[in-house]
Amino acid sequence: MDAEFTEDPVVAAADVETDNETVALAALSELVSKMWAVARQLEFRKQDLEEKVAYLEEKKRRAEEEAAEVAAAAAASDEGA
Repeated sequence: MDAEFTEDPVVAAADVETDNETVALAALSELVSKMWAVARQLEFRKQDLEEKVAYLEEKKRRAEEEAAEVAAAAAASDEGA
């Protein structure tokens, strides 16, 4: 008998496949983790932008009210003159 140990090619292929699967799962896990981090950053950015939009809309509304008051005062003073 041959004293040298010979590995079964089917078993060797299964081991390589398992290694590839492990590496692929680790890479996928890392990508998903990075995607969650980016998604969280985008949520914070979205909230910040929504707050800025609300502030600017309120500022615009106040400016329009002030402009309407100035126009009404000017029209009233023109009628009185």
